[in-house]
Amino acid sequence: MSKVDKTIWGRKLQLKVIYDCFEDEKIAPSQEKALSSFLGDCPEVELSLASLKNYCEKHSAGKIKADDIDNVYKYVVPRSIFVMRKPKGAVALLCDFKFDIEHGIAIVFKDGRLESITTQNAVM
Repeated sequence: MSKVDKTIWGRKLQLKVIYDCFEDEKIAPSQEKALSSFLGDCPEVELSLASLKNYCEKHSAGKIKADDIDNVYKYVVPRSIFVMRKPKGAVALLCDFKFDIEHGIAIVFKDGRLESITTQNAVM
């Protein structure tokens, strides 16, 4: 497991990189390419903030409104990047979530585009 620096939603973070591989398995070229794409110029990461705020509102049991979130880091903290085996080209940004500590949030990007926002156990 390695660590990388990435600026997300205006804040520079150091994130763990986790590959979806068995212990004795090599990292697939498609996984290396997916991580490289995600770490490079990927404007979808910054654009995902609006969708993330809506997800937070929907899953906060009425405690917050998307329009009221001025600092998303009060509710969501990215912790690691999960480079998925399938679908090829997919990377999930795994985050802690104040309103679902047990399951967290996974923001899934495929080929540089926002694919979905779900719980971490849905992708791992």
